[in-house]
Amino acid sequence: MILNVLTTLFAATAAAEAQPVPAPIADVTVHTDRARVTRRSAQLVADGLYRVDGLTGSLDRDSLRARVDGGHVLSVELRAHELAAPPSARLAAFDEEQRALDAARAVLADELETLNVLATGLARCAKSTDEERATAGDPAVWSAVQSFLREQGAHDAEARRALEERAAELDRQQADLDRRRGELRTDRFPTYDALVELDVPDAGAALELEYLVPASGWEPRYELRTAKDARSVQVAYRASVWQQSGEDWEGVQLALSTAQPQRGAAAPELATRWANTYPARDAYRGAENKRIKSETLGRERYLDAEASTAEEPALNPFAEVSAEGLSLRYELPSTDTVLSGAPPTSVLVATAELGIEPEYHCVPALDTTVWLRGRARNDSAYTLLPGSASVFFGEDHLGNAWLDTVRPGQEFTLHLGPDHALTVERRMVDEGTKDAGFFGSKSTWHREWSVRVSNHGAAIHDADGVAVVYVREALPRSTDDRVTVSLAEANLEPAAGAQWVADRKEQGIETWRLLVPLRGEAELRYELRIKHPEGGELQFR
Repeated sequence: MILNVLTTLFAATAAAEAQPVPAPIADVTVHTDRARVTRRSAQLVADGLYRVDGLTGSLDRDSLRARVDGGHVLSVELRAHELAAPPSARLAAFDEEQRALDAARAVLADELETLNVLATGLARCAKSTDEERATAGDPAVWSAVQSFLREQGAHDAEARRALEERAAELDRQQADLDRRRGELRTDRFPTYDALVELDVPDAGAALELEYLVPASGWEPRYELRTAKDARSVQVAYRASVWQQSGEDWEGVQLALSTAQPQRGAAAPELATRWANTYPARDAYRGAENKRIKSETLGRERYLDAEASTAEEPALNPFAEVSAEGLSLRYELPSTDTVLSGAPPTSVLVATAELGIEPEYHCVPALDTTVWLRGRARNDSAYTLLPGSASVFFGEDHLGNAWLDTVRPGQEFTLHLGPDHALTVERRMVDEGTKDAGFFGSKSTWHREWSVRVSNHGAAIHDADGVAVVYVREALPRSTDDRVTVSLAEANLEPAAGAQWVADRKEQGIETWRLLVPLRGEAELRYELRIKHPEGGELQFR
């Protein structure tokens, strides 16, 4: 007991004697589910014991590291205590949101009051016109006034409904703000002070503290703006950064990393698996048979579970290889602010203009819409990570799409939406089954199709207004050597590009290239034949 009291008194005395030194957050490296925070002090005068106050209570204690330029760190210790109230900077974002909500409510109240005044005036007008009619006033005037009152009343009712919807939305925003502010306004606000003992031979050295904080991350966001001629696309690579670490990152140098320090640097090792034999038992029907199978399955699952619980190496929170091919790191060129508990902050990583090759394609067996897409190459120095993209064609927003990983130099496809100036009609021209002859053993199933594409003014065309449309059809592929599938009597040769040939060989998808003149049409006709043993039925899946 006495020892504990003396230890506590000594610690408090050491903390009081330590020289406080400001060390604001300077750099933050954000990972997908955590962040590495770097605090940096001003130049120190001499060696001794220093104290950095106000580190967030959510930091990973084992990840704390200290460095000093040209000197040595003799010891690092964290002392926990609680604040009576949250730091005022953490409430600044909430206060600003509250002021904006209050202003919006004031405007809404004024508009509702105006509607109430108008409603009162309309009621008085309606009452006076009824009195005039009762006293044999002009019927035409009364009818015109009544018509005006009805129209104005309907207009005011619509305006009132819109205001009520706005009021409901403001209530939802207020509830969300109260929730987030309530999470911050708890009875306890844990924080740490860092005590660092330094040996600084030369004056002018700076102290750095690094630590990991959870509840932080980032994800890619893109804006793809395609030019009206669909020959180029402007790519804005953005990142949505969020954090709830308990401390604000104000005016810091941000870096975004794809490294995963939570996984560690060492790969898991396989453990030895052991297999045992059990005495043979007779299997009986009914419940006993089920019980034996259940016991056997349970033993197998136990072996798997035993192997999977083998001891693995401890995870190193700072295991990271960045900018060496194993992970990607983006150093942002300017400082940014990300407040704890606030909505995500959008930061610009880079912009690039990429050339694209537009093409129309359609799959009339599934959908008669003609879609425009573009083949692009990532000529930038940035790897595009998987993320959501807002797609624009000219000034029109087409919606959202998803980008997979696209490395520098890699080709990818941009989906640019439908072109309704191109229409497609697909119909069956002929069908039937021809039985085998006297000397034959196989029947022939055949279908003849016609696909017509009309051009009413396609957005992408050549100098003569001709649009190139790739028509794609999935032909059946045989899983039985006795069944053969062939394409016969097509009026157009299949497309000869490498990608189309690969689709034909790997997936059985055939592609034709149609040249569709302006205010004209082009037709594809083909016949599909399948030979199969006589008496059997074809099945498609």
